[in-house]
Amino acid sequence: MWNTVLGHEDDAAEEKENKAFNVIINSLDDYNIAYVCHLKLVSDVWTLLTERYESRAYADVSHLRSNNAVSLNLADNAQVKAKQSGEIKIPLEDGWLLLRPNVMFAPGFCKNMLALRVLLKEGYSVACWNAEKEILVNPTTDSQLYFGLRNGLFMLETSTLKPLPVEEANVIIARQPIPKLVQWHRRFAHLNFGALKQVIAIRIIIGRSLSDSDLKETFDCETCMLAKARRMSYRNTAPCRAKQPLEIVRMTRVSQFPRRRS
Repeated sequence: MWNTVLGHEDDAAEEKENKAFNVIINSLDDYNIAYVCHLKLVSDVWTLLTERYESRAYADVSHLRSNNAVSLNLADNAQVKAKQSGEIKIPLEDGWLLLRPNVMFAPGFCKNMLALRVLLKEGYSVACWNAEKEILVNPTTDSQLYFGLRNGLFMLETSTLKPLPVEEANVIIARQPIPKLVQWHRRFAHLNFGALKQVIAIRIIIGRSLSDSDLKETFDCETCMLAKARRMSYRNTAPCRAKQPLEIVRMTRVSQFPRRRS
């Protein structure tokens, strides 16, 4: 497998369009080896990911006609037909070039072969796949994978599935309740979880009971994750406004909270 970049900056725009392809397939050679690549054009630069198959056990590659067209059967029962051919040079890490004079390719195919094959082997199936988002579901583990654009960032999220009657819907995302510790984290302007636990330990906050299991519960805050990833100020985020009156806060005990020495 090689991760590399191919540039075509001397080519005219028309030639670039003619050479644009996303998956290239090299038919089985004398050594029974086939090559499958995922290729994408980003800012006039080819980004290439190549996978090498050494036998028919890993990829079902078959010759079609006398024009050397090749078909590849994918793990999701889809089939890619490569009817166009051309020459490609793949730069390797040590400075050498891997030359493939007659490479078959199929334009317009945009699935990541490596990651998709692993997920399909784990029992996932493609529920939605377009330019905006990808959704894969696994009925065995009752889970769903979602990859898409959210708040200006590409995020990969997992969630559980809740089966419904067929006449209503196939699956629906089950929303999990927000942990109590996360609720207090939002109420106190995204206070650090460690500091929040110290505040609760010395009983500055009274009114909402937090058991030991609540304090040990796994938690995360999407707003904090986005702010950290985008290096933005918390005042630019969307705050969570409380719907209930503020619980009692003993201001007389604030002095007991440990402070950092300057």
